[in-house]
Amino acid sequence: MERKELVVHKGEEGKRLDLYLSSSFPRRSRNYLQKMIVQGDILVNDRIVSRHYKVKEKDVVTINLPPAKPHQAFPEKIPLNIIYEDKAVIVVNKPAGMVVHPACGNYSGTLVNALLYHFPGLTRGKFPDINRVGLVHRLDKDTSGVMVVAKNNASLAHLAKQFENKKVEKVYLALVSGKMVNPQGSIEAPVGRKITDRRKMAVTSIKSRRAITDFAVREILGDFTLLEVRPKTGRTHQIRVHLAHIGHPVVGDSEYGRPAPENLRVSRQLLHAYKLGFIHPVKKDWVNFTAPLPKEFKKIIARLRKDKRIKDDG
Repeated sequence: MERKELVVHKGEEGKRLDLYLSSSFPRRSRNYLQKMIVQGDILVNDRIVSRHYKVKEKDVVTINLPPAKPHQAFPEKIPLNIIYEDKAVIVVNKPAGMVVHPACGNYSGTLVNALLYHFPGLTRGKFPDINRVGLVHRLDKDTSGVMVVAKNNASLAHLAKQFENKKVEKVYLALVSGKMVNPQGSIEAPVGRKITDRRKMAVTSIKSRRAITDFAVREILGDFTLLEVRPKTGRTHQIRVHLAHIGHPVVGDSEYGRPAPENLRVSRQLLHAYKLGFIHPVKKDWVNFTAPLPKEFKKIIARLRKDKRIKDDG
């Protein structure tokens, strides 16, 4: 059994216990959670309660989860855009819409499934977790761009240390809503789980971690701005949360901003990992890799430039 504890915060009180838990365990149905409450696998302040119990501020909710069934990733013939490869690393341009590694609800079609097919040597006992073979970092499902993957444990450890010590250069391009007033700036605001919906992240002082994001304006495009973004820390959804926090959400990011205007026809958040620089784990030289903007992203920028020219000429 896996034991987890949650503390009910101000603003969450008054919710029925199963509804309160639904936001923390989105992949568990309410019926499943209700059964766990009845069976005594969910306690409030170390006591069994009814499934109709309404949580109070500072309640401690304890959940005893049954062990998850292990799932082993398998090779899949999925196209990969390989930017660079040698005996130590693989650098890929991940498309938007691709999940990085298998997890609950996404057991196929991931970057790991593709890597296992294109690089069968990765399965030969080189990594303790086949579901994360060679992964040093991640990109959100709908964020495209450059990623580095280690080919062996020695390279993985070397790269992981660089990421941990913030020695890696990461540059993103983001199209955001609104005209940025300042040509450049830095956002320093702690990021943690959103209290009212634990599937999301938020700028919060509760159980959060320090997060810093630098940005510079590349181009003003009417009511939108193309930014170059350099995250100095690597928190989950950091760039998206920070830009939304200052009132300039990433276009197409309905989770942290708002749906894109219909006339733009955006199918994903317009955030792209454009450049990645690091010390090569074997050569020990500094290397840089870039991934060009996807066609959809480029088309939208071209259209906004055209609209801006027409408006300026008019």
